[in-house]
Amino acid sequence: MADFWGADQDEESMQREEDERMRAMEEAVAACMAEQGFEYIPVDHSTRTVVVHDDEEEDIESVEWAQQYGYGVTTEPWADEAPSVEEEWVDPNEDYVNAMSPLRAGGLLRGPAR
Repeated sequence: MADFWGADQDEESMQREEDERMRAMEEAVAACMAEQGFEYIPVDHSTRTVVVHDDEEEDIESVEWAQQYGYGVTTEPWADEAPSVEEEWVDPNEDYVNAMSPLRAGGLLRGPAR
């Protein structure tokens, strides 16, 4: 798992790689939404920080670790260590979604009728 998460990289490389991964994902979401007739403003995740942990006492590849924390995709055992964010994040798509009728907004979750 350490290899998958890039544990051998320095913080700057990890941040750059994560920024690129998130940018590509946001562009893919925007393209998909446009194909379905929706507007979507790609979110800039580069303002968020990748937190690097150098804790040799934790065996993140052990069965016990996975049983307690999963694989780190939806759980973050170091969440309390994350740097505090001075400004509250605002979704750039919030006003657009809030202005939709409930039926139209529901299409965002369900996708096109088939």
